[in-house]
Amino acid sequence: MELAGKIALITGAAQGIGRAISIEMAKEGALVVMGDIKENILKETYERDVAPFYTGKKIKGYCLRLDVTNEKQIENGVDEVLNRIGRIDILVNCAGVLSSYSITELDEREWNRILDINLKGTFLVTKVLLKRMISQKAGRIINIASDSGITGKKYLSHYCASKFGVIGFTQSAAKEVAEYGISVNAICPGPVVTELYHTDRNMQSKIKGIAKDKLISEENKQIPLGRPGQPEEVARLAIFLASDAACYITGESINISGGLEMH
Repeated sequence: MELAGKIALITGAAQGIGRAISIEMAKEGALVVMGDIKENILKETYERDVAPFYTGKKIKGYCLRLDVTNEKQIENGVDEVLNRIGRIDILVNCAGVLSSYSITELDEREWNRILDINLKGTFLVTKVLLKRMISQKAGRIINIASDSGITGKKYLSHYCASKFGVIGFTQSAAKEVAEYGISVNAICPGPVVTELYHTDRNMQSKIKGIAKDKLISEENKQIPLGRPGQPEEVARLAIFLASDAACYITGESINISGGLEMH
């Protein structure tokens, strides 16, 4: 197994890409701690999809209420993991939100909400955990950015700003902590079928005055592979970046968009 014996903390783990990464990492032998603010959904996801991988094992993964915008809560959560398990080898910053508004209709509160969770949250969790990873002189940090962090898109100015920020933060952090044996990389998914995908397509449909099915069909025509991605496909890239096979990769932002974004 690719991650046997590793300890992974995954934020935004209750649903979507975070859920898929949690499952795949558990499948690959990692002890997974799933963090999310949606406690009920998180608990159900853990018990149904992840806990079975730890049946009969003495040390098990678990779920943790985690608000990525609250530094004190992050500190307490990380300390809890360290007290129970002893270390954290892998951090996946996956907590994120998405909405669609024209710039003239976007209010400051929504701008702040998107930036706080997507960008500040990535910074805060990384900051807290780096203090521990530096002392152990090892670690893998994987930030879930977006193809919207590489190329701007209509009605997503706030989301694009947050994800462009995540990519810049990833590059800076990678240079800062390389001397401690810590790698920092970003994954940039294109459209991926999750709860957020459908919520955003509903909003885009209203803004553009186009039926949702037609909007999705037109979007798929722009993707060279002709379809949106699946969370499991993103999760497998995260497995690679967390594994020993990626030991010489840091500061990268890797597209997984069916060819929608190429560079």
